Order: sequence, then structure tokens, then C-alpha cells
Amino acid sequence: MTTIRKSKVSSKSRSHTMKKAGKRKEPLAKPGTPEQGHKRTRKKFDIEDERFEIGDDVYIALSDDVLLPGALGAEGNLVHFCKACQKRGTKKSVLIECTKCMHGYHLHCSDPPLREIPEGLWICQDCQSGNVDKVRPLDSARELVLQQKGLGLGRIESISYDPKKEETFFECRWFCLPEETHIGRQSHHTAREVFLSSHRNEVSAESVFGRARVISLSEFSNDGDADEDMFICDYEYDYQWKRFYRLSEWDNYHSQIDDSDGDDEARDETFRISKELAFGPSTLNQRGRKRKHQGGRSGKFLQLGTNDIQSESRFMKENEVTKASRALSLATVPESMPCREEERADIEDFVRKVLSTSSSKSKAGKCLYICGIPGTGKTASVLEVVREISQESRQSSSNKFHFVEINGLQLPSPMHVYSQLYEALTGETLGPASAAIALEELFSGRSKKSHANQHHVIVLLDEMDSIVNKSQKALYSLFDWPNKSSSNLSIIGIANTMDLPERLHQRIGSRLAGSKVVFHPYTRDDLVVIMKTRLQECPIFDENAVVLAARKVANCSGDVRRCLELCRRSIEIALSNASGKSSRLTVGIRDVDAAIKESFNTPNIKMLEGCTKDQLLFMAAMSLEACYSGQSDSNLHAIYERLNSTFPGYKAPFSSVMQNLANLCACRLVLSDGGGHRLSTKISLNVVADDLVYVMKRRGPELEQIAERLK
Repeated sequence: MTTIRKSKVSSKSRSHTMKKAGKRKEPLAKPGTPEQGHKRTRKKFDIEDERFEIGDDVYIALSDDVLLPGALGAEGNLVHFCKACQKRGTKKSVLIECTKCMHGYHLHCSDPPLREIPEGLWICQDCQSGNVDKVRPLDSARELVLQQKGLGLGRIESISYDPKKEETFFECRWFCLPEETHIGRQSHHTAREVFLSSHRNEVSAESVFGRARVISLSEFSNDGDADEDMFICDYEYDYQWKRFYRLSEWDNYHSQIDDSDGDDEARDETFRISKELAFGPSTLNQRGRKRKHQGGRSGKFLQLGTNDIQSESRFMKENEVTKASRALSLATVPESMPCREEERADIEDFVRKVLSTSSSKSKAGKCLYICGIPGTGKTASVLEVVREISQESRQSSSNKFHFVEINGLQLPSPMHVYSQLYEALTGETLGPASAAIALEELFSGRSKKSHANQHHVIVLLDEMDSIVNKSQKALYSLFDWPNKSSSNLSIIGIANTMDLPERLHQRIGSRLAGSKVVFHPYTRDDLVVIMKTRLQECPIFDENAVVLAARKVANCSGDVRRCLELCRRSIEIALSNASGKSSRLTVGIRDVDAAIKESFNTPNIKMLEGCTKDQLLFMAAMSLEACYSGQSDSNLHAIYERLNSTFPGYKAPFSSVMQNLANLCACRLVLSDGGGHRLSTKISLNVVADDLVYVMKRRGPELEQIAERLK
């Protein structure tokens, strides 16, 4: 089934004049050699009065001279002609581009004739019948790349300057064509399609031929004009493992904001650092130890991915069902967070206060602690506020700031938070000990870089409870730097533990006690509003069905992610039960009820239903201990004390507790490191807390009250 693309062939093109460019430079000295030690990092470079920065997509000359022949108009722009009537396109008589062959057609020349510009991707009749031109004219830089005639396409990942050679280099991550993959070009590949490869090397800045634009297929479908220098990229390709990795919507979430041009003051640096920290190790390293790039994709498991791209979904017209499934996906980034207006206002007020303080003489920063159970929108709310304020600062050219996002679960150890923060601020890679010293000098005003970096720095420390250790040295340093008089640092900490500041060292807890935002679980009405907001463009759910799903999730945990997955599964069940006679699918109460039974009748829940009251109380004590301590595993002595203090009416001998533990370990509901250590035995809960709450609520009013404390 063919879909339609809403597009006009633009008359904009590159000049046909010859650009001199040096040959592509091979990688220079290996990391650690003296020849590379004197390089300096840069954020930008200029070629022929055009500025290029980290993250830009560029054409790279692979030969000494590159010439762009082609049919040019009087003003030096490429002129497009209709393939059917051979007449040029005008503003009144626009040309629509075929996604497969990139030829232009007037609306009345298409087969069948069109009255208006269609939406989505459009394929001409020749391409549908298989009559595709094998040779296209070399009339643009894009064609030189697609036909491999002296130009390559790459992305700038880091920039360095060699003062000894007086030459600028950048680390290039290359894009590859479908012909360069192990499967070759397939019929479902678009003419503009490229893949972000795993190959990197160092290239001279003199090899840059010009600027290109690489976007996703959905962005290309929604774009009104088809630029000459536009390419489509939805996948990464790993040469070593011969795998394709889908680029999710979140991968492009930060880059969509950073689109301003001009000098450093007008360029928004807010989300560039965050993307590097969140999606793999950065390559901005010149003075420190350089990271080696393996053949596999950084941050991903090797040999995962797909051998091929599914062809049936590339040109399938998106209907209400597919739109609803995409809207309910966990990877979809919502434009706004409903039902979190008060919490969002508190976060926005905090960010604006620290930015207004940074513009004054006093640069003392502040700290904010955000807590709540998982799935309540803590991180998404912070990112939404920062995105909005960064857009305002870019438009007004005031209150510029850097935003750094660090996830504690992605750190090898708590001390590596120093390395991540220093690399994000300076582009250099240092070990934890050296980075801690350098950051101390930076925020104390003793470093030269502290004078060069005048913008305020806001650090989002997500999953903060995962970097808590005995010494708590890393957390103390992080929350001590914002209080220095010469510091321009503010920290927003996010954790699932409510009383984490009270359990930390007194010097750390005092810095978090002042500002605290609590995200309570979503209620039934909140979940209904969220579901309706996401499904407002594709209302395929019955209103009572949405209420049923929201009520079920709100009674268990209030986790919006579980409600999204429940509704997505309801769509799949409705599709499987559809007879095919009805043209419009409606998800009803029966579909949601079937998804609920499927979700809440797992083997773990069946085993929990077979547990005794004492065993459920023991697992409830384990869940509470894990919530208060922030650790997934605890020793038996702490859980035994938690059991007696939380449930005063429960009095059981220690031998009975050990017997319950042995039975739970035999069912694999609880994991243990062995029974030889007695009270110091490390045990952890092997079931989801939501399942435990669900079972306890069905066992009577006494256990139902206890289950409310686990939410």
C-alpha cells in the first residue's frame, strides 16, 4: 500500500562553482602519543565564511577537486523540470517529489491527477510499476554523495586544533548508503536514505565541502519543502556485527531544540551536553585519555538489532490505529505533562530563580530535590521546563545556561560522576580523582576555565539514590559546590526514595532540606486525562474502557507507564478480535478487561496468591526496606527489624521467619546469597512491587491497608 508525501521540490541548490578541498585526512597519532598531546579542543570552526559546530552534518570532499555540473538558472540555482511535461516548477504550479526517484511532477501531470498536495510520502506511477531510472544527473552535492562521486556525508562529533600545524581537525562519524551495507539497496529504501555508521576517523576541516541536513522519515514526511541537501536517516548500521539499530524519537529529542545560528553567544548549548551523556560516551577528549571506539554501538549490547529493515511498514499509510500505538509508546516524548501543573510550577520557579541569581554579582547556586515513585513524570517534567526556558533564552539572548543530565544508573561507580560532569563541561576525559580536583578548582574560581565559562550550569542528577555509598563523598562534593561564592552551579536531584535527605549525612541533607518537590502517584482521574491527551488525535478508545484501565492501574501503583502498556496491549487484542468488516476499530471494555487479565495473571502473581499471610508480610517488609534504603538488596537483620517495627501486631519467632524465607527462595520469589550467614544474609525481592500490592489488596481489609503503604 502506497502512502503520500506532502512536499514541493525546492529550487534552492548549491552553487556550481568549484570548491577547493584537501584530501580526507586519515587518523593521526594513536591516543597517548606525544604528537597528539598538544591539541586543543574547539567548539566551532569557519570554512569560507560558514560556521560549523559539533553535531552538524556536512559534506566531505574525498578528492582534490569537486565540480557540480547541472542545469542552472540565471541566478545560479538549480532549476527543476516536470518529468511528464518537461516544464519547470513555479510558485503557482509547484512540483511534488517522488520518494523513490526524486523526480518532480505537476499535480495535473501525476497519474492519477491530483487536486492538492497530498500528505505524507508520495510515489510516482513509474516507480510503482518498477520503471525507475537507473542513472540520475549529477546536478547537486546530494547526487555526488548518493552516487559516490567524490563526496561523503558525515557528522561532526568533536573538534580539535593543532597549533603546531596550524590546522583544525574534527572527529567524523560517517553516514553510509544502503549499497554499502551487507543487504544492499532494497526496494523499500528511499532515494535519500542513509544510515549512521559505526565508522569514525579524524578528518581535516579543509575537507568540508558544505552543510547537509539529515532528518528522520517522519520529519521528512511532515516537511513542506524538499531541500536539495536533505537526507533521511532512521537507523544506525554496525559494520562489524552487520546490524541495524533503530534511532528512537528520544535520540533526536534534544537536537530538535538546538537549531540557532550565529556566534557562541547566540548558539544554544543547552541540550548538546545532555545528549552526549545520556546516549553513550562522548568523544570530546584531547588532553585526557582518549576513548577507543569499538565496532559495536556504544551504550548498546553487541549483536542486538536486526539484520534487515522491515519493508511492510516503510510506505504504509499511517491510520488511527498506528497513530494510537505510537502515541501510547513509552519512547514517545510528550509535548507537555498534564496533571503536573503544581510540580512543574515549582521546578520552573527554581530554575528561573537560579538563572536570575547567576546574572547578578552573587553566583551562589541552589539545590532542588525531587522525589516520587517511578512512573510519575519526574524527569520528563524537568526536561520540559528546561526545554521551554532554553528556547526563551535563545530568543531573548539572556540568561544563557548549560544543562547537563547525568543518570546514576549509567555510572560504573559513584565516583565516576566527577568524570561525567567534567567531560560535559570541558570536553576532556579525566579519571574520577583527577576530575574531582579539576572540578573543585573550576567551581572555586581558581581555574582559568572558570573565567571562560560564564554561563550558569544546571545539573540534573537522575537516580541519585543509586550513587549513595558509605562515604557519600561524591554527593557531598556535588551539593557543596553550589554554595561556593564563585560557583555558578545548581543541582536538581531526582530519586525514588522519599526520605533520602534524612538518611544522608547531615551536611548533605541540610542542603536538600530547603527545596523539595514530591511527585505523588497518579490518581484515576489523572490517568484518564493523560490517556485522553495522548489519544486526542486518534480517538479509537471507548471512554469507559479508558476509565477501566486508569482505575485498575491507580489501585495498584499509579504508574503511568503501566497504563500506557495496558492500553497498547488492548489495541493488539482488539485488532486480533476484529472481523475485518468494520472500517473503523474501536477498543472497548472487553478488550481492556482481557488485557488486564493477561497482565495480572502472570506466573508471579499466581505464586503470590498461593503465599500465606506471614509470607506476604515478610515480602512487604522487604519492599519497604528497599524503598527506605534505596538499595535493591538488604540483610536479613534489617528486614526482621522492619517487620517487627512496621507491623506491631505481627509477632513471630525468628525460626518461623527463616522458614518463610526458605519457602520464598524455593519459589524464586526472593533471592538470597545463602543461608550460612544467618542475620547478615543478603536477600532481595524478585517480584514487582505492583504485583505484590495487587495480591495483598485482594486478601482482605487488613492487608489492603498495608498495601497502601507500599504504593
